[in-house]
Amino acid sequence: MNSVISDTIKYIGVDDMELDLFESQYIIPNGMSYNSYLILDEKTCLMDTMDQNESRQFAENVRYALNGRD
Repeated sequence: MNSVISDTIKYIGVDDMELDLFESQYIIPNGMSYNSYLILDEKTCLMDTMDQNESRQFAENVRYALNGRD
């Protein structure tokens, strides 16, 4: 999922509906939302990442949001 917050900030988070425990302790019956943002200004900044189980979707979201930018 990609959402535009502003011209320079894009939400690139992923919902993990397979995860059943947060930090291996807390039951989360509805899964987990990893909130991650990409800031595209003079420099590119990635704010937060996510569990490796969602790495493929996360990488796709980053590539899409970068739109060819390094």
